Amino acid sequence: MQEDSKINILLVDDLLEGLTLLEAVLKNPDYNLVKANSGQEALRCLLDDDFALVLLDVQMPEFNGFEVAKAIKQREKSKDVPIIFVTAIHKDSDYVNMGYAVGAYDYIFKPFDPAILLAKVALFIEIHKKNEQIKKQAELIRQSGKMERERALAGLELESTQRYRNLADAIPHMVWQAQANGILDYVNRVWCSYTGLTAEQSIGKGWQSMIHPKDLELFLKQWDAAMTTGDSIECECRIKGVKDGYHWHLIRTVPQKREGGQIVSWLGTATDIDERKQVEYEMSQAREDAVKASRLKSDFLANISHEIRTPLNGVIGTADLLMGGVLGEEE
Repeated sequence: MQEDSKINILLVDDLLEGLTLLEAVLKNPDYNLVKANSGQEALRCLLDDDFALVLLDVQMPEFNGFEVAKAIKQREKSKDVPIIFVTAIHKDSDYVNMGYAVGAYDYIFKPFDPAILLAKVALFIEIHKKNEQIKKQAELIRQSGKMERERALAGLELESTQRYRNLADAIPHMVWQAQANGILDYVNRVWCSYTGLTAEQSIGKGWQSMIHPKDLELFLKQWDAAMTTGDSIECECRIKGVKDGYHWHLIRTVPQKREGGQIVSWLGTATDIDERKQVEYEMSQAREDAVKASRLKSDFLANISHEIRTPLNGVIGTADLLMGGVLGEEE
């Protein structure tokens, strides 16, 4: 119904001759004249398109012009559309006042002077154009302000990211970041220095080549579970160094969440715990050696006791017989 760059004007009259007359007078290449022959049809048109002006007949069956005007003003989309009543009756001041009360901007009585109608329509169209221009300027200002705010936020985000990465490079631990889906997208300098991989070689799944194969399966299992639950994880893995081979590291990951719980990224660290693991191993070996030595001591004492007890049993038995007088002197 609406044509680009043309201004919509709604003509409402239940009589065909009334619509035809209005159309003939207002014919203009800049206007898109939309005709409705009832109040109901007029309201449907106002739902579909935006109009600069409504020329509305008063005397219509079922739904008169006053009722249509009232309905137009009650709708949010059309409440500001100017209404001009065009009528051959209801010229009394009471009816005119009623028209203004329901939202009319003006009255034109039939038969009307085409020049007056054209002048009044042109005035409202000019007001409409100025209002549209003001709206566009306001929107441009709003968009400009929005873009400026977005640029400022982008600058702050970039500054924050750079500050975070400088901090990550300064600490003596491996630091990495992953997207919400778990794909690695950042590693710090400590990681690159330790593994010998560049940042480009590490992102995505490149980092997995540095994890000991026996530890990688367990870590990936926990990592996949965290993607579902959103929980932090902590595990110990061996990471291959470019100089000293595999070292044990404690890996921790925590989700970075927005308000509402939506995960936007993951932050992880890897801390070298190889010395601690070596001490734990040595202590474990010492405990095993102590248990083994204690067992050998017990076995040795048991064997010695058995070897000594066997010959002593005969001596003790003979002594018991002598003391009991069972063996005589002759014997």
